[in-house]
Amino acid sequence: MGFVLTIVYLLSIHMALPEMFPALAAIRPQLTVAVLTTLATLPALFAIKRPFPGPQVWLLGGFVLLVILSWLPRGYFGGVAATAQDFLPDVAAFFFVALNVNSMKRLRILAIALLVGAVITLTAGVRQYREFEDAGEDEEDPPYVMIQRIGSETGGDALVLNRLRGLGVLNDPNDFSQYLLVLLPFLLLQWDPRRKALSYLVVLPVGALLLTGIYLTRSRGALLGLMALGWFLIRGNPKLIAAGVVAGAALLARFSSSFTGGRDISVEGGSDRLGLWSDGFQMIKSSPLWGVGYRGYLDETGGLTAHNSFLLCAAETGLPAYFLWVGLLIVTVIQMRALVYDEGRYAADYETRRWSQALLVSMYIFLVTAFFLSRTFAPTLYALLGMCAAIASMEARRRNTSPFPEFTWWPAWTVALGSALLALIYAGVRVGNALRG
Repeated sequence: MGFVLTIVYLLSIHMALPEMFPALAAIRPQLTVAVLTTLATLPALFAIKRPFPGPQVWLLGGFVLLVILSWLPRGYFGGVAATAQDFLPDVAAFFFVALNVNSMKRLRILAIALLVGAVITLTAGVRQYREFEDAGEDEEDPPYVMIQRIGSETGGDALVLNRLRGLGVLNDPNDFSQYLLVLLPFLLLQWDPRRKALSYLVVLPVGALLLTGIYLTRSRGALLGLMALGWFLIRGNPKLIAAGVVAGAALLARFSSSFTGGRDISVEGGSDRLGLWSDGFQMIKSSPLWGVGYRGYLDETGGLTAHNSFLLCAAETGLPAYFLWVGLLIVTVIQMRALVYDEGRYAADYETRRWSQALLVSMYIFLVTAFFLSRTFAPTLYALLGMCAAIASMEARRRNTSPFPEFTWWPAWTVALGSALLALIYAGVRVGNALRG
């Protein structure tokens, strides 16, 4: 029952059931499902004989604690309860998945369920997108389409750009495109040349629909995500890499303007984002230990967010919480890489390797796109981390020992990479400001 409710919980978040079915709003379906899933998961929690492989749980626990307490040093005691109420349901996705997905069959069912949910959302969204394709500047935004007006503040004619989006936590086109990109590796696992009916009649059309949805979001970050996915598909083959680089450059030059709906991919086009990044560093300087508080970025900038998950984390929750969060990501990547590439006596079987590689690619795609999105606290991330913890737990049971590598120096990697990412963002701000004059 806990596994079934976990699927329902994740679908209720990513499909926004209260918005799809307003009649359910009175019973608060997401809260109801969350409580039921928690109760159904407790037996699995008490049944485990060992902690989750690796230090993920402790890193996540410490991060969550610091996030919840981030308002306390500023004297806003009500912010603690408000943060817990807002953030804990997202983090719960990690524990629900990690505890209830205890077999490869369940992992496969969960991935397929998420794909089915995305197909349902895309079907409704693309239909509505076509209906509003010729929307005017004064048209109100429909649920699945964001009508973006570009340039109207200059006094000239505004560029009206329709962008596909989801509902609920995915109601921003950029977030929706990221979610679809993360699901693509799961779909690729379903391709089997021996089962032509499944591959050509189901997997291929669903893949085409996902790519169509990604295109209709008109997300500039989605281009980077697709390039990252392409790289992981061709890496290891020098001939494919050379051909892929040439083809990728040609396609980027040909379709980048069409893909983004005419918006620039340039320093000038990203000037507002660089300004928000500069604001983020001022927040870190003002409160390096505790940050400006969970969701405090919006208060400091008048309702605008960082458009960078790493900077958002450091600015809102402080540097200690930031390094815990980066450590959580690094530990997960190290563990998935060990499951994929370990050739020793504890080497994982073929199916575990395939799924570990798909999860690893999904993690990379999420992190590449998260560099330009504010997704530090997104439930998609914690569900993905939960899937990684689940497959590592399966390997721990098989080996009767943790699959986490013994010597990884992950704390040093955490400090080095966490610092390098902030330095890269800061350098981007300085270079952007210099280029603008």
